[in-house]
Amino acid sequence: MQNLMNHDLRVSWSHSEFTIGRLAFAASKDINYHHN
Repeated sequence: MQNLMNHDLRVSWSHSEFTIGRLAFAASKDINYHHN
């Protein structure tokens, strides 16, 4: 049971990291677009 919970935490953590990465990438693209 403990292993399952740890696995779920890892999956949700990596998912949120992926989402944050996408948002940061979109924001940086937006900033670059406005600078040019």
